[in-house]
Amino acid sequence: MAGFEETWQGIWNEIVGRRKNGAGRLTSDSRLRSNNSYTMKDFIFSCEMEVRDYECDIQGIVNNSVYQNYLEHTRHLYIKSIGLDFAKLSELGINLVVKRVEIDYQSPLVSGDEFISALRMERLSPLRFGFIQHIYRLPDNKLMIKALVIGTSINKRGRPELPKELIEVWGLE
Repeated sequence: MAGFEETWQGIWNEIVGRRKNGAGRLTSDSRLRSNNSYTMKDFIFSCEMEVRDYECDIQGIVNNSVYQNYLEHTRHLYIKSIGLDFAKLSELGINLVVKRVEIDYQSPLVSGDEFISALRMERLSPLRFGFIQHIYRLPDNKLMIKALVIGTSINKRGRPELPKELIEVWGLE
């Protein structure tokens, strides 16, 4: 029976071998890589927040997982601000789900920092939409993170579907 190190080395060699052959390569969505060009005026919604002490790790910076909470809160506020209600959508058999999240961390927030979380939406495919989200520290408006959150809607049959009503409300025609 192989020991831990031999087993791990075998797995590692398999991963490296696949990558050399082009398989299993992790790729980044070009939309996130190219969204450096966005400015505050390009976003359709934003909200201000403040870092709380308990969101920071032992290094004194916001823990990486907390940024997803900030991004989710912003998306939920946006959806509510345009008159959509998650409970009512669910009753209608429309369930909004996140399919993928990609975050590029630029610089850390620390306790007490005030910041703006901003978003814009884009249609990515017939079945997918994307929230392009940035977080800017106040008062200097320094870009702290940029993210792409890819979502879809699941219908009553459990299949991806973007109802035309959502497309219209979001202006994604």
